[in-house]
Amino acid sequence: MTWTRELDEAALLATRSGQWHVVLFYLLCGLAAIPTSFLVFSQVFTNATPEHWCAPQLELDALGLPDDLLKNLTIPGHNTYEECRAYKVDLSGLHDLLNDYIERVTQAILATRSKEPKACTNGWRYSTEHYRRTLVTDVCCSSDY
Repeated sequence: MTWTRELDEAALLATRSGQWHVVLFYLLCGLAAIPTSFLVFSQVFTNATPEHWCAPQLELDALGLPDDLLKNLTIPGHNTYEECRAYKVDLSGLHDLLNDYIERVTQAILATRSKEPKACTNGWRYSTEHYRRTLVTDVCCSSDY
């Protein structure tokens, strides 16, 4: 028996519509649909883009100020903040001003930031209110994105 004849016989058996073929078809399709649906709907969670904003300069970040305060001082906007622009802070002026009391840090940042917001150069910070990590937050963020 040649392989083409065996293939023809197998095709005839596979295309016959018997009760067992119908049961097998629905059983296989039903079992395959369950993991596929999880895969399709998981994209909602793994690819979510949470609220984000420009990360502050490393020197400002090292001060340990709360995110809300840093965001208010370095990101344009009030209730809705820009995602891709931030004020640049003159660090030499800031270090001179920070020799005073810690309560005056807020005024020092406001006094040394640029007048106009610039493009993000330090990456982004993401809100963790709804998601701790997603594919978007794990991707290395630079000004090229």
